[in-house]
Amino acid sequence: MSYDSGFGPVHKILVIKLGLHRRPGFLDPVSFFLQFEALGLQVDCVVHIYFYCIGQADRGVAGQRRTDRDRFDGLVGLARTGFAELCAERGLGEAKAAQVQAALELGKRLVATQPQERALVRSPEDVANLLQGEMGLFDQEHLRVILLNTRNQVLGTAEVYRGSVHTAVVRIGELFREALRQNAPALILVHNHPSGDPTPSAEDIAMTRQAIEAGALLDVDVLDHVILAHGRFESMKSKKVAFT
Repeated sequence: MSYDSGFGPVHKILVIKLGLHRRPGFLDPVSFFLQFEALGLQVDCVVHIYFYCIGQADRGVAGQRRTDRDRFDGLVGLARTGFAELCAERGLGEAKAAQVQAALELGKRLVATQPQERALVRSPEDVANLLQGEMGLFDQEHLRVILLNTRNQVLGTAEVYRGSVHTAVVRIGELFREALRQNAPALILVHNHPSGDPTPSAEDIAMTRQAIEAGALLDVDVLDHVILAHGRFESMKSKKVAFT
């Protein structure tokens, strides 16, 4: 019997030490999850368990799972995969593909879920916690504004633009439309870099400078511009880029 069940090194050590490989049902990933969930399973293992639960047990074979992972470019790539592309995968079909996308959507919404009272944004980390789960997965740039009251509580978020974010296509006035409508005294610019690198571009810097100048005229403070990218983020204010 091979010990390569597809689980991480820590779990393989447990398998050997506890003699689990000799027990009936060892290869059942659900049983493994129920016994050792507190250890924190690796992403590959979680994906394996999910496919097992929707009737795709053959994807539990380590080689097949690695092929899936490489084709989708990891979990982020899987989250970006369209419905039609999932349907084309061997053995999935529309029903199973819908289950995969529904599970991913639940995960994104859970990250974005906020308590009943208004969320507070006091740092770039708060911005990332609020929007990273959704915006970090987009395959094109999205520009949003977080509207804040005088206590830095979130009044709402508004999407301003989708596509390449720079001053040639983004109308600076659009950044403040919702802030003026809701009487918001401050806002934070947020956009994503699908490349995975959150470093601000020359266009990002130019657009931010124009937004700060326009905000001063409109009496709306532009507090920061946060760039999100695949679990990473960068605050232009913290880096003193465009902000004095």
